[in-house]
Amino acid sequence: MTDLAFPSADDFYKEGYERLRRLSDAASAMPCFQKACEYAPKNPTYPYFLGKSLVGLGRLDEARKAFRRALKLAQAGNVDVIMRFASENLQALDMESAA
Repeated sequence: MTDLAFPSADDFYKEGYERLRRLSDAASAMPCFQKACEYAPKNPTYPYFLGKSLVGLGRLDEARKAFRRALKLAQAGNVDVIMRFASENLQALDMESAA
């Protein structure tokens, strides 16, 4: 985490992203994304990556909720890339459940 006295949502997001993508550590990334969601509840990127970390932990029902939240926020803000990625992840999780 940065040395800022008061970290921002983006600081938590960047730390979570680093842990998830570069270190493949979903367990330590998840709390970072949770904090980012708390600090900036209208940003669709943060629940999207929270969902990705939850999938990595096998917490699929929680991941679905996070992806749905990301999709809802992205639709409200017209954020196409998050809408597409959240939809794709929800479909993949639903297909796994059906199998």
